[in-house]
Amino acid sequence: MPDRADYASDITLIDHLVALKLVPDWGAIEATDIDMVGFATATTGTDTILLDYTNNTGFTLLIYDWSAGIWTGDGQLYGALFNVSLSTLFGSLGGARGFAEVFSKPKRIENGQRFQVIARQDTGSNQDLLCSVGMCHI
Repeated sequence: MPDRADYASDITLIDHLVALKLVPDWGAIEATDIDMVGFATATTGTDTILLDYTNNTGFTLLIYDWSAGIWTGDGQLYGALFNVSLSTLFGSLGGARGFAEVFSKPKRIENGQRFQVIARQDTGSNQDLLCSVGMCHI
């Protein structure tokens, strides 16, 4: 079996310092972190848009988390994070009084694209709903 040194002799190594950071940490360090919130009063059993945003920043937005909750009552909440421009569903969740999701790979919103957070609650009465979307731009 050949010695490791036989393979290493053809490799030139250049010193590099590499630091890996999670997207939220990088966004906070680079001061590009954005927390967007939405709010609406929702009739029970109907889809309600909590946040509707068109990216006209000139940058690409990287969405790394999102959440939604019922502010005023108890019940089941369902929601979707949707790229309207590409007709692409980024996330769909449900939970008692709310939910949250952190993406292992950020969702991209290119300049000019539009996204929405849509929710539906089933408490039997009107409820105040809120959402949050965490992102940074590159």
